[in-house]
Parts: sequence; structure tokens; C-alpha cells
Amino acid sequence: MPWDHCDVEFILDDEPCPRCGVEKARWTVQVDRTRTLRIGRRAAARWERTSARAGEAVRALAEGLPADGPVVVRVWEHDVEGAHDLVDELPAEARGGRVEAAWIARWVDDDDDWGARYELLGEAWSGPEYFFEVTGVGAHVRSGHEPERLLRLAAAIDEAYVGPDGAPLAGAAFSITLADGSTREGALDGQGRLLLDDAILGPFVVHVEPPPPPVASPPAVDPWSYEADP
Repeated sequence: MPWDHCDVEFILDDEPCPRCGVEKARWTVQVDRTRTLRIGRRAAARWERTSARAGEAVRALAEGLPADGPVVVRVWEHDVEGAHDLVDELPAEARGGRVEAAWIARWVDDDDDWGARYELLGEAWSGPEYFFEVTGVGAHVRSGHEPERLLRLAAAIDEAYVGPDGAPLAGAAFSITLADGSTREGALDGQGRLLLDDAILGPFVVHVEPPPPPVASPPAVDPWSYEADP
């Protein structure tokens, strides 16, 4: 009787899973004349965090694997239309049903997602986003495609702003629209700088409202130097 595994829906009885190599007898149990799925731990995978800067190491974590042994962790750049791009393959070892692999986050061009994200979701392009999958030891588990589970690249923004006279716009109000369409507001520091440590990597737009000019004080009048009309 055909069986399915790793999202492959039709596998013959005497054939292993074409993706991970597990055999039907290992994945199922005999019940009368048929076989049914083994009941065991449910495998799960996630990034240790959902934001990292390019060049930083971020861990891919998985647990609940059915056995120990060598596995492969594949990192994919996510595409909203499903045309995901393979970025890296990391050899790893499952121990105690757990896997931990460090990936060095890096920028991958995602031009094909620009129009698709705007057209399908009505969202601004947010730069590349990543998920991973673990295959081996009879398991095939992904970290997920949901926005809250994808890994995004973060960046620091440090911009200085000056007025027409070249003086820093200290304390000026600003608003910044980031690559994901979110907006933040605040005030420039004493040197007229805008500092953000956790911005989404990608293009951004800043609007700075110059502070109003200082109000001129009226000239001082010496009370003993004026003459009153008789």
C-alpha cells in the first residue's frame, strides 16, 4: 500500500522516502494486514531569534527527532509565491533527538519578491527572510513560513542632519518609515543624529521637522536713559 512522507504523497511499499531515506517499516507499525503511523514525539524547529545582523551567527534549533545521527540543515530564502531559494546546507548531528546548527546570517538578493509582496499582500518589501529545514534520521521538519517564525536581517541606522547654516538639528522631531512599512518617531540627539539599533535592513525614508527659530528677545531698555515728554 503506498505511503507518504516528507510531503511526498505517493511512495511504493518497497521504496524509501526519496527526501530523507527513511523506510516505511521504520516509520509505521503493523496493524493486522495494514500499517499505521508510529505515535511518537512531534518534531519541531525554530530559529533561536527572528532578527539578526548580517555576519552574526544565529542558531537553527530542532527537537523531537525520532533518532540520533547525521542530518542536514538547509537554509532557504523565503518567497511569498513559493519559489524558495536554497542558501546554505549545514551538516549537523542529532543527539538526544535534538539538533543545533549555527548559520552566519547573510544578505541574499530577493528582487523576485518585491513586486509579489506588494501585489499579493499590499505590503512594502522587507528584504530577504529565511527559514530552514532539517532532514535525516527519518525526519523532515521545517521552522515554518509564518511571518513571526521567519528570520529577518536587522541593521543599525546612524544618520546626522544639519540645518541650512550647517548647524546640527539638535532635538528636531523625526519620523522614519522602514523597509517593512512600519513607522517610528522620535527626536534627534544633541548632535543632530538619528540612531536606531534594530531597524529592518533595507531602504528607509526619513522626515525631519526643523526646530522653530528662537524667538528674539526685545532690546533691553535702560530705565535711567529715557526722557519723558512734559
